[in-house]
Amino acid sequence: MVCVVCQISLFNPALPTSKKNGKGKDKETEQQLVANKSIKDRALLLAALQCGHVFHSHCINTWLQKTSSASVCPLCSKPVNVSPVKLFLQIDDEDIAHAKPNQPLKKISVDELSNKISQLGITQSLDDSENNNNDKALELVNEKIEKLCKIAHNQEKQISGLKEQNKISKKKRSHLYCRLARSSNEIKELMTDVSKKNKLIDSLENEIALLALGQTL
Repeated sequence: MVCVVCQISLFNPALPTSKKNGKGKDKETEQQLVANKSIKDRALLLAALQCGHVFHSHCINTWLQKTSSASVCPLCSKPVNVSPVKLFLQIDDEDIAHAKPNQPLKKISVDELSNKISQLGITQSLDDSENNNNDKALELVNEKIEKLCKIAHNQEKQISGLKEQNKISKKKRSHLYCRLARSSNEIKELMTDVSKKNKLIDSLENEIALLALGQTL
């Protein structure tokens, strides 16, 4: 990663090459130790803007002071409303071992930066479009759920009404059965009474017939 302000690596400072002498190996070892220390020191002097881009703390502070009238990120040109946030990164010896202090840094042109920013913008647009599609799909699902809930609520009301009607019908049937039972008992009593009266009539008719025979004799 390169600090766009100074075009120097964030973690890998470029040290001048030294000519080998009789103590060339010791010189290289000393140079590597200095490079390792410089890498760790730079890791403690990084700062990030609110847009997420990282720079050398000194570089970005100098940049913002020079452009105080309109503070913007030197990489994405987004407005900077808050102070840079210092980053405290831990650099391990294994990470330092892979660093190459004397390797020349590749400078990134403005066109390359613009292309990268455009690619990031396209990616962000695609992500936003996907998020919008997901939001619309979620809204449709929520609408369907609401409709189903309303249908279920109406069905519950209908079922409750049918249950109440069934209770009323059962009560009416029970009252009707009671009335039929009472009517049946009354009919039986009337039939019994009629039968008794018919027997009494038959008995009286027999007595009358006997009296009539006695008078004729």
